[in-house]
Amino acid sequence: MRGIRKAFQSLDVYVPGKPIADLLRDYPSLRPEQVVKLASNESPLGSSPLAIKAARRALAQAHLYPEPTSYDLRRRLGKLHDVPMDGVIVTSGADEALRLAAETVIDAGDFCVISQYAFSRFRQHARLMGAQVIETPARNYGHDFEAMARAAIGKAAKIIFIANPNNPTGTMNTDDELRMFFKDLLAGRPPGKEPWVVLDEAYDDFARDAYGRIYPMSLPQFLKLYPRLIVARTFSKIGGLAGLRVGYAVADPQFILLVHRARLIFNVSSVAQAAALASLDDVRYRRKILNMVKEGRRYLMKNFSKYGLDVVGPSAGNFVFAKVRSGTGLRLYETLLPQGIIIRPIDEPGLERFVRITIGSRSQNRVLLKALRSLGERSVALSEAAV
Repeated sequence: MRGIRKAFQSLDVYVPGKPIADLLRDYPSLRPEQVVKLASNESPLGSSPLAIKAARRALAQAHLYPEPTSYDLRRRLGKLHDVPMDGVIVTSGADEALRLAAETVIDAGDFCVISQYAFSRFRQHARLMGAQVIETPARNYGHDFEAMARAAIGKAAKIIFIANPNNPTGTMNTDDELRMFFKDLLAGRPPGKEPWVVLDEAYDDFARDAYGRIYPMSLPQFLKLYPRLIVARTFSKIGGLAGLRVGYAVADPQFILLVHRARLIFNVSSVAQAAALASLDDVRYRRKILNMVKEGRRYLMKNFSKYGLDVVGPSAGNFVFAKVRSGTGLRLYETLLPQGIIIRPIDEPGLERFVRITIGSRSQNRVLLKALRSLGERSVALSEAAV
């Protein structure tokens, strides 16, 4: 089509996990209560009860525009992370934080470094701004920081995107690895010319709970170590607020001041602001989710191998990344849909045989394993019948 930016011609479309409403339309015989969605890493407990109460109260003021800069939430997040509140920007999910970083930093033709198998939105946001994307080979399905630093220095890259833990593979880089990475970047370029680093920590709480001190405490320590760092977080996972779209980014206050110029006016609703603020006080809810994920991770990893799935490492997120022994991830996904089970096939080059499965509640995990067992038994019966 004429008159369209060139970047759009090669821009991939992000395909989210299949919505429950779509599944019910495709399979009218299914009832809503039969559906087990394990595709989008959502909370198996619903939303924080405190957040729901706050959201309901905020609805009474829904006729008014929200506070444009999410002042109260920024102030609370600043105290939580021991950073100036002017160094925090609240966004419509972490995805808007990623996009704003790209829009603020990237000029057409700039080089951007990402890792193979990293979150696909990194590539999309960079290409939208006309960046030349350098993809470095993965190491054990995760980030190879040595390769990424070499590529960034060699090409004088403008920006680097990192997910820790990584989505969809669930791999994690340690505190020591990130510190060495930042030191390599600082040593490889003149002061003030270092690349910007966007560190997406959407699954931070789960990794910290699972790995303790070896998982990086990026805020505020890494901001002091590496001044061109942008840390993105979300309330969608541990906060259980995926449907309200609340995230945030933390960086140098002068940088955040510039980012506000590109932010949409009233980008986060008053209901979402209130719910996010209240969710930070719901320690009981967060602890319950963390315990559920820890128990579910052990359960799924212990049993997946019995039913044709080989787990790739102990995931640091609230999901499990696994390889399908027979067929493709897409085929397994399609086979489970009629039973009301939604998982996430990783239909990307090199990952066609992989799936990402959210760790659900105890009952959801059992439903999934029962379905996988049934598929395995059916496969054996068919092969025996063929003989």
